[in-house]
Amino acid sequence: MVASAPPPAPPAPEAPAERPWPPAVAWLVARAPLVAGLVAVVLYLVSLGHGFALDDTAVIVKNSHVQRGILGFGDILGSSYWAGYAPGTPTFYRPLSLLSFAFEQQLSDGPALHHVVQVALYGLTTAMVTVLLRALAGGPVALLGGLLFAVHPVHVEVVANIKSRDELLALLFSAATLWLAHRGRALPAVAAFAVALLAKESVLAFVVVLPAMLWLCERDLRLSWVTVPGLVLHFLLRGAATGTPFADAPRFMDEPTHNVLWAAESAAEHWGTVLSLAGRYTELALVPIDLVFDYSIGQIPVVGPADPFAVLGLLVLVGLGVLAWRAGRGPTAFGAVYVLLTYLIISNAVFRIAGSTMAERYLFTPSVGLCLLLAIGLLRLPRPVALGLGGLLVFAGAARSIERLPDWQSDTRLFASDIISAPGNPRIVDHFANVRRSAPQPDTAELLAASTALHDADPERYHHAGLQAHIALCRLYGLDGRLAEASQACARAVEVDPGSFEAAFHHGFALYAEEEFAESAAAYGRAVELRQRSLFSEAEVTPMAAYTLNLGLAQLQVGDLPGARMSFERTVDEAPREAKAWAGLALVAERQGRASDAEDAWSRARALDPSL
Repeated sequence: MVASAPPPAPPAPEAPAERPWPPAVAWLVARAPLVAGLVAVVLYLVSLGHGFALDDTAVIVKNSHVQRGILGFGDILGSSYWAGYAPGTPTFYRPLSLLSFAFEQQLSDGPALHHVVQVALYGLTTAMVTVLLRALAGGPVALLGGLLFAVHPVHVEVVANIKSRDELLALLFSAATLWLAHRGRALPAVAAFAVALLAKESVLAFVVVLPAMLWLCERDLRLSWVTVPGLVLHFLLRGAATGTPFADAPRFMDEPTHNVLWAAESAAEHWGTVLSLAGRYTELALVPIDLVFDYSIGQIPVVGPADPFAVLGLLVLVGLGVLAWRAGRGPTAFGAVYVLLTYLIISNAVFRIAGSTMAERYLFTPSVGLCLLLAIGLLRLPRPVALGLGGLLVFAGAARSIERLPDWQSDTRLFASDIISAPGNPRIVDHFANVRRSAPQPDTAELLAASTALHDADPERYHHAGLQAHIALCRLYGLDGRLAEASQACARAVEVDPGSFEAAFHHGFALYAEEEFAESAAAYGRAVELRQRSLFSEAEVTPMAAYTLNLGLAQLQVGDLPGARMSFERTVDEAPREAKAWAGLALVAERQGRASDAEDAWSRARALDPSL
């Protein structure tokens, strides 16, 4: 008996066809890069009327290389990033943004053209990011992710602060590198990555991001080589320009106001604080409400691993790793890996960032991965919910960005706004005080008093903010002629930090104004001695000649002629054109009966300043 064949299996049911998007949404999806780029440009049009703010002065207004226009191109390519403003500061090599500033300076003076280019570049970068997201995850994800990127409030600093051109150019060409490699276009990807590395060193993360994308998106992993020529070129140019292939920072940056981690006293505090930064960045990325231009000691305390932000940071980092592992190959896994790899550069886990512990601009590049993950997650929800939540997030981001943008009009507005949000940040207090010193307003003392109140309540955490606030109040009261209050504020600053040469110097100034000359000479003497011993005197903007000149004047008032002579001689050695120092030497010589020396010193003094 022959066995009968089994009946054929019923055909598998066809997967339901994906329901098409409404026509309006489909139209936007088809033009996602253009739509996202235009939203970015329109959102920031208001910044075209802004002036220079924060580090714009250093990279443009007072940068000798940039001010020479195209004639400065050679100096820019052949020196470190800050060489045109302050030689001896970190040996970063970022010529691309400086070249663009110099070219714009050749065409037009003032901030307007710089802001026009800044907004145009942000629109172009947003469009490029959207093109990349479309290649990775399709049109709907690209549209929503691109819009979320365009309106994210932490990008306000990058666009409104001209100095952050390096962030814009770095991401623009890095995203182009990924997209070109994804499409298999090797030579253009080589060129894009080489240009990206000339924008900012953080692009080095893409040496790992690129192969991760190729593998997770099932592209040709052999294209990972496209980063090698750019690396070789970058290190050759950097070595020739700065004398070292690696970035370096001066010793005066090895202190807590430049990086919180210098205040950590144990491995537990170090790694607890590193993890807490991940938690704080998570809060900043997802709930960008309190935005300030700097995040520093006091505002960011040194903590142990049990701190809530440290726990949050650990959970987020582990969660991203688990998501990448569980998602398998595809855009979700790549989004998680992208965030982890680009965050590693700014995390302080590999090295301490010189000059700033944490900043909104540092989130600019990692935010691409965040927007990709948010868009993927939202679009897995039912479409009405996805459209509603996505639209709400885009609207909320745009509203917060619009609210923040006016603060970046000028230093005056920026510092006044940020000291309210972060009165415990010493760097914000210092910037605020310097601006208000030239133009005090009725609320100046009140805003500084908020910082001193924080210090009084928690002297350890707010030590640095308290010191800067008391010094600022001393200077403010001195300008107002409130000499007793000025002296009291400076005495409090010395009490807060007896090792601060800045506090001792301003105390000497206040005492001199009160005609307490002996006490003033003692304070100035301490200031000179402390400054000579300090590693951080390199960061002081007031020249040593001012210290020794004021010491000499106080010594002259109390009749210490040998001491005054020595102080004035030290002053003219450092500042030969300081007329007051020559006049001081003349007075000392007269009182010591050295008529010929006095006549010579008076001659030099009056040649420099006929009014003497």
